[in-house]
Amino acid sequence: MHTSHEHPAAGAHRRGRAVVAGVMVMLLGGCASVGVGGRMPYAGDPSVAVADAERAIANARQAGADSLAAGELASARQYLSAAQEDLRKRDAGRASLNARQALADANYARALARRVAAERARAEAQASLGRLP
Repeated sequence: MHTSHEHPAAGAHRRGRAVVAGVMVMLLGGCASVGVGGRMPYAGDPSVAVADAERAIANARQAGADSLAAGELASARQYLSAAQEDLRKRDAGRASLNARQALADANYARALARRVAAERARAEAQASLGRLP
């Protein structure tokens, strides 16, 4: 039995507010980690990240992203280009981060292209079934 004069949902609400506050502290801490000089934190070997992004873009193209997820694939290419420019400027942190964004966008483009292709195949199959006597 609930003996407090507090509504039972109030405790859950308070816990939710504590979680939000904790997330805000982590986000603000992450922003502060960039530093006064604006330097990016180390995000791994930029050459590996660029190679991963290049492979992901090729995989997305093979899945049909050039036509089925063109905007997402274009975004991946732009981030890859920025990463390659950052490598030329010897900005390893920014190159890694841009390459990782390119990888994420390329993976999304591939998944989206596959989904669009599957939806088209499904619609085609349903249309074929509708034509059966």
